[in-house]
Amino acid sequence: MEDNQITDNDKEDDKQDRIELVQRAVEGDKEAFTNLYTLTYSEVYHIVKVFIHNEDTSHGYPSSQDIVQETYYKSLRKIKQLKEPDKFPVWIKKIAVNTAKAHLRKVDWVLFSEADGEGGKSIAELQDERLEHIPEIVVDQAETKKMI
Repeated sequence: MEDNQITDNDKEDDKQDRIELVQRAVEGDKEAFTNLYTLTYSEVYHIVKVFIHNEDTSHGYPSSQDIVQETYYKSLRKIKQLKEPDKFPVWIKKIAVNTAKAHLRKVDWVLFSEADGEGGKSIAELQDERLEHIPEIVVDQAETKKMI
């Protein structure tokens, strides 16, 4: 067998380590929770990115990082409710999915087919007001650069 292959014993050791970390986190060990965070962060982040594509919070919507942070905050508060410590990775991912979905339900979605209709938002309210997306500003900045 090659050195880089994972054996069943390695998997069982990892599972036992994870169970021990969860039990220590339940008892209030912050280092244990930090280790659980390190072990699961990448998967949690990628799950949240499936739902929340936003990394920019300037429009008032939460970013994927905000959702990840809220996920770990919820899990820290509720870790004592986890009945099966070996299921922590599945549990934290479920919290991430539910948190992301909850935020998506809060977003005030506007369909373009409803824009400028009765009770709908006007197209003017939907316009992107970032300076780098206003053609007049972009042209003006380009001309200024040429002059300098």
